[in-house]
Amino acid sequence: MYFNIDEESANVDSLTEKARQGFDNDTLVLVNSSCLPIEDSDANRKLSFWKKSARKIFAIEHEDNVQESNRELLSLIDSKLDNLNRSMETNRSLLAVVDKLKEAFKCVICREFVRGPAVAFSKCCKQQMGDVTCTGGGTAAGY
Repeated sequence: MYFNIDEESANVDSLTEKARQGFDNDTLVLVNSSCLPIEDSDANRKLSFWKKSARKIFAIEHEDNVQESNRELLSLIDSKLDNLNRSMETNRSLLAVVDKLKEAFKCVICREFVRGPAVAFSKCCKQQMGDVTCTGGGTAAGY
């Protein structure tokens, strides 16, 4: 339903009353597109507030408004918390893998993570010894 609005009727109380008369329902409240009630304020007492084409205003029954808003908000919060928990679990798993890789590629001499592509290995068992800087390059002699 559409209403003609002028500067005098451009406020929540007046438009709520028009909606209640138009729909013959005294329990209607005005809500925005997020199903949140529109409260009376200085900002919405101007015609420009109500004439914006992108603004969608709905009149719904008061009980529906509260219950539906609460359900939607709880559902949204639950969904966001589930996503956050899954992300945190994934991050924990990835950090555990990174920690294992760092441990596996530590230089046995300086105990730092080998940062360069060059890694020295022992001659006997081909065990990783460390980075080229600490081992003197190439295969570690005598190991």
